[in-house]
Amino acid sequence: MNDGIRFTMGIKIAVMGGIVLLLLIPITNIRRLVNERHLYQKQAEHEIMKNWGGPQLLYGPQLNIAIKDTSQEENATSWIHIFADQLAIKAHLATELRQKGIYSMPVYQANIESTGAFVIADLKSLLNDQQEIIWDSAFVSVFLDDSRTIRKPIDLRWNGKDATFGPGRQNDHDQVSLESALVGLTEEDFPLRFSLKSELSASQQLQFSPTARSTRIEMTSDWLSPNFTGSPLPVQHQIDEQGFSAEWQMMNYGSRYPSHWIGECDFQSVIESEACGVNLYVASSIYQVSERSVKYAVLFILLTFFGFFLFEVVCQLKIHPVQYGMIGAAICLFYLLLLALGEQLPFALAYLISSLAEIALVAAYSATVLKTKKRAMIIAIILTAIYSYLWVVIVAVEYALLLGASALFLALALTMFITRNIDWYQFGQPKPPKFVS
Repeated sequence: MNDGIRFTMGIKIAVMGGIVLLLLIPITNIRRLVNERHLYQKQAEHEIMKNWGGPQLLYGPQLNIAIKDTSQEENATSWIHIFADQLAIKAHLATELRQKGIYSMPVYQANIESTGAFVIADLKSLLNDQQEIIWDSAFVSVFLDDSRTIRKPIDLRWNGKDATFGPGRQNDHDQVSLESALVGLTEEDFPLRFSLKSELSASQQLQFSPTARSTRIEMTSDWLSPNFTGSPLPVQHQIDEQGFSAEWQMMNYGSRYPSHWIGECDFQSVIESEACGVNLYVASSIYQVSERSVKYAVLFILLTFFGFFLFEVVCQLKIHPVQYGMIGAAICLFYLLLLALGEQLPFALAYLISSLAEIALVAAYSATVLKTKKRAMIIAIILTAIYSYLWVVIVAVEYALLLGASALFLALALTMFITRNIDWYQFGQPKPPKFVS
C-alpha cells in the first residue's frame, strides 16, 4: 500500500467483514469433515455391534397358557398371558473396549440371574363357564432385542424341574422371544417358582422392563462412568474406582399395562417405554467436541481481528487485508489440527498441542506484522485467553451461555476502556501539514 493511500475506518471494517465471510468457506468445510468423520465412527460402531451385539432391552418372563372355548363347535383356542408376580434380577456386566480401526466402543458380557414366581389367583376370573385351561400347552417366554447375543443356553428351573429355552417368534417391535415348554404343569404347581440363568454379549446399553407386580433389579459392573437411564432411576447406587453398583425397586401400581390378559399384546411400546437400566457412558467423542468448538470459530476470528485492529488504532499501524486473511486461515487450521490429533490422542493432549501450535504460529507472524515482539506477546496472551476460554466452554457445557455472555461483556468493557480517548473522526485521515516559519 502506498503511503498516500489510506483506508478509512468504514472501508477497513467492511474489508475485515468480507474476509470473515470468506473464511466461512473453510469453516463450513471443516464442519462437513467433522460430520463425515463422525459418520465413519458410527459405521465402525455398527460393524462392532453387528459382530458382537447391540444395546439390549429384556423383559419377562411371561407365562402363556392356551384356553379352549367349548361353546363353539370347533373349540376355538385363545391364549392367556401372565407376567410374574415377583421378580428379582441380578446382572453383572464385564466390560471392555472393542476396536475397529481407530475407533472404539464399550461392549460387555452380562451374567444375569432371575428368580420369581407366577400366581394365578385371578386367572379364573378372566374365564367364563364355557372356557377351560389346556395345561399341557403352557410355556414361558422371555423377550430381548437380539437372540444372537445369547452365549450360553438359558437354564430354566421351575418347581424343582429343569427346562431349556428354544427359539420363539418375533413381535411387531422387532423383539424376539425365547420359549420353554412347561411339561406336566398343573394348577397344583402354583404359585409357580422359577429361576433363570443367562449369559449374553452386547454393547453400550442394558435395560430391563419391570413387568412383574414387584420387581427388584441389582446391577454391578467394572465400568467407571455409568449413565442410568429410564424411569425410575435407581433407589441407590455407588460409583468408585472398582466400577458401579445400582439397585432398582419397583411396583406396578402405576403401570400402564395389565399383569395378565387374553389375546394379542397391543401395549408393547408401553412396556419398552418403562424400561430402566444403564448406558455405558463414554465422554464426548472428538467429533462432538470438535463440532461444538467449530461453532465458536467465527467469534474467535472476530475477537482476534479486533485485537489486531486495536493495534492499528492505538499504535497507528497499517495491517494489510492479506495479513488479516493469513491470521484467519491460521485460526481455521486450529480446528482441523484439533480434529486430526484428537482421533489419535486423548482430547486434552490434542487440544493442548493444537492451541500451542496455533498461538506460536500467530504470535511469530505478529512480531513482523505489529513491528515489535512486545506487541506479539500481547497477541499471544490474547490468544491464550481465547483458547483457555474455549476449553472451559467445551468442558462445562451447562455453563456455556453464562461463560459466553461474560466473556463478551469483558471483551467489550476492555475495548471501551482502551479506546476511550481515541478521536474516531480523525482515524485514518492524513495528518495536516506542518508549516515552518
